Amino acid sequence: MTTSTFLTLPALIQTRQDEAGITDQHLTDALGYASTSVILMIKAGMMNLPIKHVMALADVLSVDAAEVLRLTVQEKSPELMNVIEAIFNPMNLVGHERDLIRQVRKLAATALQPVTPLVLDGRYVVALLAA
Repeated sequence: MTTSTFLTLPALIQTRQDEAGITDQHLTDALGYASTSVILMIKAGMMNLPIKHVMALADVLSVDAAEVLRLTVQEKSPELMNVIEAIFNPMNLVGHERDLIRQVRKLAATALQPVTPLVLDGRYVVALLAA
């Protein structure tokens, strides 16, 4: 299973709300609900986030949609999440690692010459150089 800062979706939601000053009403509006009671039930773990709202929630919280999806599926079906992780994320990459790979691929796609990453591993810093 992927290592995450957040063990549950409610923890992610509450942390991001606190950090960014996002109200329950703001979440309610962003997800298209009529009442904040749905948000409160999701945050209390009494209701699962519908999959169709994963992208909207990630957007309003300014977090990686993959992390919201992972936590949502994990809460609905831990067994399914384990299978998905084993198939699609065998290296157990976390958000920043996925971002690094995306950037290397983006650079490679637009480069005039082949991109060969060179990783310099320092004591507390890892640098990635592409030439």
